Amino acid sequence: MQAFIIAMFGIFLMIFILMPCYLSLKRRGRNKKLSLFVKGATTFVAVILSYWGYWKAMTSQITYHLPSSFFSRSVLIGLTICLFADVLLGIQVYIGGILFFLGHIAYIVYFIELGGFPIICIPMISIFTGIALCYFYRFSVRLGKEKYFYFLYGLTIFTTLSLGLTLPVTIGIWGFPIALASVLIVVSDVLLARNTLYKETSLSDTVALLYYFSGQLLLALTIYLSSHYAF
Repeated sequence: MQAFIIAMFGIFLMIFILMPCYLSLKRRGRNKKLSLFVKGATTFVAVILSYWGYWKAMTSQITYHLPSSFFSRSVLIGLTICLFADVLLGIQVYIGGILFFLGHIAYIVYFIELGGFPIICIPMISIFTGIALCYFYRFSVRLGKEKYFYFLYGLTIFTTLSLGLTLPVTIGIWGFPIALASVLIVVSDVLLARNTLYKETSLSDTVALLYYFSGQLLLALTIYLSSHYAF
């Protein structure tokens, strides 16, 4: 019960307190340092929960018939990198983008550790990437040489998505929240790209951030709750 209460508190703090505070500060355009601090603090909640779950699992040797790699350090590395990326994206876009790319690489490693690399992921990656190319092709001239970096990043996030979607089949019930987390995180990246290249509105910005923070939080809660409860 205590673990469930802590999880609910984390959700409330991250989604209903810190994220609205960050959005408010961002839209006012004042005190950028405070805005970035609040943004980092939002992701930090997810990072703390994931490390807490990892520590609990390692010290109590809880498995609950989960894959041996379920409490891998790769997911912790991914969440930690994204924490720094959240802050640095507002200071230096390219550095933040590179860190997010590395964060997805860590998630890919984690997903492969969990469920391997099912052959079906290859057509899934191709389809997702093809759809994105069709949509974003109109911006290729404006992007210039940067379009190659966008393509590489897109290929990476769609690999994350494809691997995540196969986890319910490969590892069972605990694969569902991880799959949903991968969907939320990747969709938030696509929305962010659209907002950057096309047109950002208050609603689209809010939705992109909500999806992103929810995805990070769901991934962290999966680690945290699975170290306390057996289903």
